[in-house]
Amino acid sequence: MSKPLFYSRYYPDTPALRGWPFRIRSLGYNNYGPDATFPSGVHPDDHLFSWESGRILPTLTLIHVTGGKGRFRSQPSGELAVPSNTGIFVFPQIRHAYRPDKTTGWNSQWVEVDAVLALPLLKQAGLSASRLRVLFKQATGLSPKQYQLALRMERAARLLSDGALPVGMIAEQTGYDSIYHFSRQFKRMLGVSPSQYRAATAISNKNR
Repeated sequence: MSKPLFYSRYYPDTPALRGWPFRIRSLGYNNYGPDATFPSGVHPDDHLFSWESGRILPTLTLIHVTGGKGRFRSQPSGELAVPSNTGIFVFPQIRHAYRPDKTTGWNSQWVEVDAVLALPLLKQAGLSASRLRVLFKQATGLSPKQYQLALRMERAARLLSDGALPVGMIAEQTGYDSIYHFSRQFKRMLGVSPSQYRAATAISNKNR
């Protein structure tokens, strides 16, 4: 039996749950194909939103986009591209909106937790946002943003050397809306343009 395209479960704030040290308020997944209506599925009124209006939640939500791509917008971050395999933390009381790209759709999973209890637990464990950045850089030598950029460039280099996928499509698959921006970033990171890199790897593969 195949999984449905959408699944969601919301847990009401009942007296029996108020003594729990960590509460999940909702969880679910959704699979949006190209040109699908977004958002869809069954959700409470206070969780529904549009790209134009956005929404504000009192909770902490983690969204993992496992396939496809899209956009995310919040007041602190501005508008950002969301490539495949991206995790998004939505903090409480922050107006935000997100949506899948109409050409690719996306698959995503989410879990929503009680921020009043979850945020102090993270801080007690030393996992504030600033602490996480420090630990991440100690482990990798890069900031989270630099590390994500390095992974995107690594994937782009692999796609360029593996086949004849157009550079514009590789730019899209690595999260860039602009082929110009992608090419400029690629050259800054690897020292050559995408077309030069492809030509060099083709010669190298031929001589093996």
